[in-house]
Amino acid sequence: MVKSKKADELKDVDFPPLPASRYALKAMVTACAKRMEPSAVEEAGCCVCAQLVPTTELSRLKSVKNLLHALEMPGVTQQIRKTDCDPIKSIPGPVIDHSISRICRTCRTALRKDQMPKNALACGLWIGEVPPELQDLRFVEKLVIACVRYSNCFVRVSSGFRKMIANALAFESPVPKIYA
Repeated sequence: MVKSKKADELKDVDFPPLPASRYALKAMVTACAKRMEPSAVEEAGCCVCAQLVPTTELSRLKSVKNLLHALEMPGVTQQIRKTDCDPIKSIPGPVIDHSISRICRTCRTALRKDQMPKNALACGLWIGEVPPELQDLRFVEKLVIACVRYSNCFVRVSSGFRKMIANALAFESPVPKIYA
C-alpha cells in the first residue's frame, strides 16, 4: 500500500490550530485596510475613452501628448449651433475630453503603438459637452430626454417579396405604471 505525501503532511499539523499571534492579526488588518483605502477603490474618467477606470491605472495625459495625432478625426466633433443658420464646424484637434487630464493604461498603450484605442471617443462615440440648459434638470425632465435606443425590425413580407425595414424608438423609464 502506497501512502500519499499529503497524508504524511497532515499528521504533523495540530488541530485545532493555535490562535493567530498579534503580529499576524496586525498584518491581516493592515492588508485589509490598504485594500479599502479610497485611493484603491476610487475611479476617474479617461480623456480618450471617457470610461471610469481605477485611479491607480491612470497616468497624466502629458506623457503621450505628442502621440495624440492618431485621435484626430475630422467630422466627429461639432461646435454647438444655436440656430439652423449657423454653419456646421468641426472642432479641430484630437477627439478627447478636454475636461479630463488623465489617460488609462489601455489607451496609452494603443497610442504608443500609433493605433486608435478600441473605445476611443474618436471612433464616433463623441457626444460632446453637455449644454448648460441640460445640466441642472429635475428627475422627471431627465426621464423625458433619456437615452434613446434604436432597434431595427426586419420582416419578410410573403406577398411582395420585399423586406420591410422599420426603426423603433424606445424610451426606457424606471417608473412603474400609474393607473388613475
